[in-house]
Amino acid sequence: MENAKTDEKNKKIFLILTVAAIVASLMVVVSFFLPYASANAEYREVLEKYSDSTTMNAKDISLLDFAKIYSSAGDELGDQYQTIGTICVVMISAFGVLALCTLIFSALRKPIAILIFNGLTFGAFSLLSWDFKDRGALPNMNYDIGAAHYIYYICAVLILLAAVGMLVLKIQQKKQLQTADVPNT
Repeated sequence: MENAKTDEKNKKIFLILTVAAIVASLMVVVSFFLPYASANAEYREVLEKYSDSTTMNAKDISLLDFAKIYSSAGDELGDQYQTIGTICVVMISAFGVLALCTLIFSALRKPIAILIFNGLTFGAFSLLSWDFKDRGALPNMNYDIGAAHYIYYICAVLILLAAVGMLVLKIQQKKQLQTADVPNT
């Protein structure tokens, strides 16, 4: 009887951890479209003063917007910037694809795969953030780091904790099944 209650409790906890992993993974994917860079107050006023369709979109720049900007860098600025643009687009795309994989494995309830892809996503995001900082792209005198940057780190930790909890519960369940299969002598 007590074993059945424990199993039911573990199933509920596993479900809660799964939902937490899915929601956090979904937020990571959504952060791809949220502002990664936000114009500071002074620069916002300048953008509003000289507003047109280009400057209105420059107040808050998402990773998708950065990918578009960097993909056109070679066309507008010349070949020397095309390599940098291509590398940035690859890093941004890698982050997006790995975030989607983390979401898929969260929905499939695969804690080891979640841990692996969350780690790879973290690596891609950290490399991208380092690149922006190293080149002086972000933060700079006109732009501060946007909400997506902070949302990602919070969600990465939540995904990690949920996946570890799911893995612990799966290991406990396997141990219980193994001890239940051993006949008493």
